[in-house]
Amino acid sequence: ELTNLPDGAFVKANAIVASAQGDTPLETQLDAINDSQSVLIGAFDTSVVPAQSLSSEMFVKVFIEVGGEPFLTTVAFNYAIAAAQLQGIGVAQPNGATLDIPLEFTVFQNGYYFVSALLSDQETGKPLIALQTEGRMSQGNGQLIAQAHIQALKEAGSEGPYTITNMRAYRGAEQGEQLDVPVSIFSNRFELEGFAFTQYEDEIYQDPLAQQRVDFLKELGSFDNQNTQEQGGETN
Repeated sequence: ELTNLPDGAFVKANAIVASAQGDTPLETQLDAINDSQSVLIGAFDTSVVPAQSLSSEMFVKVFIEVGGEPFLTTVAFNYAIAAAQLQGIGVAQPNGATLDIPLEFTVFQNGYYFVSALLSDQETGKPLIALQTEGRMSQGNGQLIAQAHIQALKEAGSEGPYTITNMRAYRGAEQGEQLDVPVSIFSNRFELEGFAFTQYEDEIYQDPLAQQRVDFLKELGSFDNQNTQEQGGETN
């Protein structure tokens, strides 16, 4: 994004991805997306370069010409190989007081995963519920269940069909790790069947993940206490 551009100035820009070892083959032209040429966008396909060219800490070198005058800036970013890949969404079904939505993954790294998404009415596009789910998955085939509660669906007044968009997922950093690791998601839109409210049990909402969060925090706490005791023993 460029600011204080002279009126009518010609803008040209390209960008190269680089690591501590030097420039990679990843280079792209940046194209203006507005009439004033103040916002430019480009994309890189990391699948076309050798894996050894990529590291966890990288940066983009952006070369810009404004009216023939050159400028250079760099932007740092973290690059991580996906910890898992979302393969798709299974068949959603009413289950008691919730609409259960199975999320199917291929898991590359064992760990505790977090997923968020937006459930919307398919016909009107109206956002209904911010979905959240989490849980531990092991390497191989994994599944997490996102749930939409009947009380929230009734409040929104939608029996479906639904769409899921804005999905985000990552593996949480564990002891000794500094960064969360992203999950690869192949699509930004999924469609779900709708069900009549009468197919659900009309129950009061209770957070199904509350106990899982407590257990996870207890596990981290006991690990920290163990490390503290070991370090204290070494000091003595």
